[in-house]
Amino acid sequence: MLHLKYCAALLAAILANTAIGKKVPDNLNALITSIKAGGACKNALPGNFYASDSGQPTFRYCNDHIDQGIIYLKGPNGQLADMDVDCDGRPNSICSGGGDTQGQTSFQDQVSQFGIPDLNAAIHDYVVFGNENGENKPNWPVIDVQKYGIRPLSIMAVFYGVWGDTNGSDGDHALVGEASIALARHCFGNGMTEDSGHDQTDVMYIAFTGDGAVPGASGAAWKASTSDEFQNNQAFNALGDKLVGKLHA
Repeated sequence: MLHLKYCAALLAAILANTAIGKKVPDNLNALITSIKAGGACKNALPGNFYASDSGQPTFRYCNDHIDQGIIYLKGPNGQLADMDVDCDGRPNSICSGGGDTQGQTSFQDQVSQFGIPDLNAAIHDYVVFGNENGENKPNWPVIDVQKYGIRPLSIMAVFYGVWGDTNGSDGDHALVGEASIALARHCFGNGMTEDSGHDQTDVMYIAFTGDGAVPGASGAAWKASTSDEFQNNQAFNALGDKLVGKLHA
C-alpha cells in the first residue's frame, strides 16, 4: 500500500521492508539521506521553531531545494521533525475534543467547495504546516508558507497527506511537526492519540509548491468515510507519485 511505503520513506532511518513499510523510491531515499547529512538548513525561511516545549528553537522551514519546488522541516545535526497529533476540524469518535483541539481547520472555507464542511482528523490525512499568532503574543514567530508557493490542501509527502492546518500560538512555544490523527496512526499505529505522539525527530515533511500539487475536487476522496478510503484513492496517489518522482538529491 502506497501510504505505508511513503510513511516509511519519511522516517530518517528509511525503514524499508519492515512492518511499517515497503522499499521507498531510490530518488526519495537519496534526497532524504543528503538532507540529513547536509547539516543545518542553509536557506531557511524566517523564524526559529520548537519540536517540543522542552526543546530548543532550532527547527526551521527549509528551502534549500526550492529549485525542486519543495519546502520541508529541518532541525540541527541530522534531525528532521517529530509527529504530534492534531484533532482539529470536524468532531469524530477518536478524538475527545479536549485540550487545544479547535473546532475548525485553517482551510475550512477552501475544503467546503469539495462538498464537506471541514476536514475530519480521523479520516483526512493532513499535515499542520506554517505558524500563526492568533493570541497576539509578543515576539512569536509567524510564517505564512503560502507566500513561498505552498497552496492550501496541496499534497505533502509524509506518505501522502494534504496541507490542512497551521500551528497556532495557544501553547508555550511555536511548535512544528504535527499531523492529523489519521495520518499519525497510518505511520505509527493506533497507540497514537491526541495526548501521545511520536517524539523522535526523524520524520520529514515535504510540501510541494504550486497549483499543480492541489488534488482538487476529483483528485482526492474528500467525502471518504474512513482514513483508508481517503489514503487509497487512485487519483490522490497518482498525483503524489508524480510529485515525488521528480525529486532528487
